[in-house]
Amino acid sequence: MTLEGTMLSKIEHWGTTKGSADALHDLNDDGTWDSTTWSEVWSNARRVGKGLMSLGLEPGDCVGIVGKNRPDWLLCQHGINAAQGIPAPMYTTLLTDQVAYIIDNAQAKIVICD
Repeated sequence: MTLEGTMLSKIEHWGTTKGSADALHDLNDDGTWDSTTWSEVWSNARRVGKGLMSLGLEPGDCVGIVGKNRPDWLLCQHGINAAQGIPAPMYTTLLTDQVAYIIDNAQAKIVICD
């Protein structure tokens, strides 16, 4: 698979050319901010992708993802894409039956939960 023209190609480019620049900011419960650099975004997405592949994810397989709107969610989504998987996103406000339907319908082999 080629990364050319994909969001992953942009993240890889920014990770290598602007590695120390802030990419993501996350407001903590205590009112302070955490920052993630482009290098960390690229490294973490690759780590998630490799982890998914070690669990048996094959190209084209679905991975369910449910969690709060935060940087970890984004890193997991890009990791799924890096492993050539297909994200099946779910809101934390869904009912149990709705989550089960999405996971079953997507035939998700793996689910990442916040």
